[in-house]
This record gives sequence, structure tokens and C-alpha cells, in this order.
Amino acid sequence: TVTAADGETVVTYTVTLNVADNSDTSLSVFTLNGQAIEDGAVFTVAAYTESVEVVAEATDENATVDIVGADTLQAGENTIEVTVTAANGDSQVYTITVNVNLSSETGVTEILLGGEPVLDGGVVLTLDLELTEVDVEVTTVDENATVDVTGNTDLVVGDNIITIVVTAPSGDTREYTVTFRIGGLPGNANLESLSVGGLGLNLAETSWNISLRAGSKSTPVIAVAEDQSATVKVSGNKALVVGPNEVTITVTGADGSTVRVYTVTVTVAALSNNTQLDFLSLNGANILVGSNNTVAAGSRYAEVIGTPDDEKSTVTYSGNKNLVDGDNDVTIRVTAPSGAFSEYHINVIVPVLSSDKTLSSFKIQGFNVLGKAKITVAKGTTKLHVSAIANAAGASVSISGRDIQPGFNFLIVTVTAADGSSQTYTVRVKA
Repeated sequence: TVTAADGETVVTYTVTLNVADNSDTSLSVFTLNGQAIEDGAVFTVAAYTESVEVVAEATDENATVDIVGADTLQAGENTIEVTVTAANGDSQVYTITVNVNLSSETGVTEILLGGEPVLDGGVVLTLDLELTEVDVEVTTVDENATVDVTGNTDLVVGDNIITIVVTAPSGDTREYTVTFRIGGLPGNANLESLSVGGLGLNLAETSWNISLRAGSKSTPVIAVAEDQSATVKVSGNKALVVGPNEVTITVTGADGSTVRVYTVTVTVAALSNNTQLDFLSLNGANILVGSNNTVAAGSRYAEVIGTPDDEKSTVTYSGNKNLVDGDNDVTIRVTAPSGAFSEYHINVIVPVLSSDKTLSSFKIQGFNVLGKAKITVAKGTTKLHVSAIANAAGASVSISGRDIQPGFNFLIVTVTAADGSSQTYTVRVKA
């Protein structure tokens, strides 16, 4: 608005400003199952995963986000689309590819042959010689697996081998075989119970793994057949080695032709290689490996005790006997159950015994007689006051001749050094 100088003339000018809406379609947060991702990311998830968690937050708070496909996953390749619509209406689509693995499960929970349950490798007997076919029902662990049965038609008297092939959604296959016997002896080759290494095994499973302690050379196997007329043979449970060993239990039915083999993997733990020391002591005091340790002068033996980290390791010592004055290298060897060993060293120092036999002080009646050979004391003295002190702390001093008589007497001081050598000091005393 412009007002002229006359105060009356007024003109208004109008300008229209258009502020465009934000066109930002970016994401500030974009994750799948907690992991940061980018547009075009490819993920693989476990079989039968039905949904994943996608978190997508727009950078502009006025933009909207729409997620499609995260909770409707199916086996194979799936596309998840995240659409960000900006405030101005622009949009951007972010794409994630999620591959859901196909199940490779080929297990079965039950096989019914003519209505009777049978295990893989088992035999079902019928005395109806007129049968030419038998129903086979298979329940798979994965309900999406397919089953193909052959050999259950055109049956003949005797053994009829029926083959069951289970195909997982992934295409993996597993073959099961059962025998339908028309007439003849029953061929039951199943076990009623099985114990290996004192552990009872679940016969509903198809594989077993047993662990044994290190050093095991054999393991007991107790196998009881369902049919008492069947024979059972065990092999592989002796002369075990470190690592996995295959133990087989072969059951032969009463018919002599029905055979089933049970295989158990027995793993013997390796012997320990631990050659570490837990702690070390010398003459009852804890010390460190590689340390210098001083013992009493004259020592000829040091009690060294090493405690291994593995209680089954053995410890031997050398160099701790017949010690010599000065340095003595003592070796501590730790041998692990496996035979591996490590050697540790300490230095034992035996101080050298002093041979010093000198006197630092020698007084008779209070007078210094060190270096003197004779002395005169007052007449009438009958007992001498003698003080003799050795220079070396480990030396000992003995004195004889303190009691005297008038005339000439001899006072003898004997100094015995720490090393056992001795020296006498003789003073002639005139009273």
C-alpha cells in the first residue's frame, strides 16, 4: 500500500506467493528384521517364514509410507514394495526381494503297511496267500512333501520290496524300503531296546551320537531284539580311537533274510593337551615361573611342588636335589594326558657359606688385645673377663682359659666360620 504526499492518494499492489509442497520421498529409517537395508536389497529367510518386519520412516514428516507384501510371504521369491508419497504428491517405490527357502525335510513320522506300522527296513507278514496289493500310508514330517510308492501291487508269495520316495519341496529326496511278506516265517529285525555306553537310545530316531570320555578304548552295547528268535551282532565297539567311531548293530530276523542295521556314532574325546601350571611353590612358599629364589646357605635340597591346571597331568622335577652353592636351574616338566609337555624353570640360589674367622673385637679385662699375643693382669686375678666378637654374622666363638692362677696362663679363643673352618687366637696372660 502506497500513500502519496497529499495523504489522500492511496494505491495497493498485490503479489501472490505460492509455496510449493515438499517433494522429499527419501527414507530416514529403512530396516528389515532389524537390519539396515537399501532399495533393491535381497534377503533369504528360512522355509515357511510367512512375514518379516519392515520398518520404513519417511525423512519428511508430512510424507506417507505404505508397505505391501511383508506379511504374505510364500515359498520362493517374494517382492515387498515400500511406497513413499511426498507432500506434493510425488512418490517413490522402494523394492525388497525376499527369498523364502524351500523345505528340505524328507522325514516321515509313520509308515503303515496294510494298516500295520512299520519302520524303514522293516517287514510286515501276512498269511493271506491271495493278496496281490497292499495299501501304503505315509505321514511326512513336512506336510508339503510328496510321496511316491512303488512295489505295492502285483504282489507274489514271498518277499515283496516296497519303495517309498519322499520328495521335499526343495527337491531333496529320501528313499525308504519296507518288505511285505506273503507267507513264510516272520522276519522281524527290529530292536526293542538299545543301550550304548550306558545310555538308552530312542529307537524312534534314525541316527544316534554318543560321546565318551578321553581314553575310552571300548564301550558296552546292550541290544535286545523284538523277536527273541532274531540274532544280534555288534561290531565296532572295541579298539576305539580318538574322534568318531562307527558302532553297528546288525539284527537278522528268524527268516534269515530280513536284516536291519543300526549305526551309532561314538565319539571319543581327545586326551587333554593342557600343560599349564596352576601354581608353583618352593619350600612351602608360592613362587613364579622364571623367578630367582634364595634358600638357606648350605641347602642341598629344595622342595618344589607344581600343581597342574589339568589334574590328570603329571609333574616331574629335576635339578632340585644335590644343590650347589650359587645358582641352580630347577626344571619343572608338566606332561598332559596326551603326552604333550611343557618345561618351566626357576633359579634356586644357595648362598656361599662365609669362611671369615676373624674377630672384630677382642678384649681381656677391658683392654683391647686384638693382634696381641700376651698381656699382664693384676696380681690376685683368678678369673678373666673376656669379650670376643667375630666379624662374620654366621661365625661362632668359644673361649677357654678364663680361670687363671698366678704366673703364666693361656687364654684360647676359637672362631668357627659359617663354612665350618676354624681359627684359634691364643693370648699368654701373666697374673
